[in-house]
Amino acid sequence: MTDVDGSFEIRRLSAGQFTLEARVRGGGEAVLSRVAIGDDVEFVVRDTGSLQGSAHYRSDASSPDLLVVELVRTDAST
Repeated sequence: MTDVDGSFEIRRLSAGQFTLEARVRGGGEAVLSRVAIGDDVEFVVRDTGSLQGSAHYRSDASSPDLLVVELVRTDAST
């Protein structure tokens, strides 16, 4: 969790490099790689987009009881 101004501190870490991931409630994320102890970091969370749609059976156009939708990013950029 962050303070109201977005600041945070993680304590009691062993020496090494880390990858930090931040996720914003409601959408949006940022990732920082190769972060070392004592580094001052800044996350920049990009605006998010949305997708919408519907699902139905081809045979009778009824809706399934349970539908799992998976979104997989196919480009290499972030």
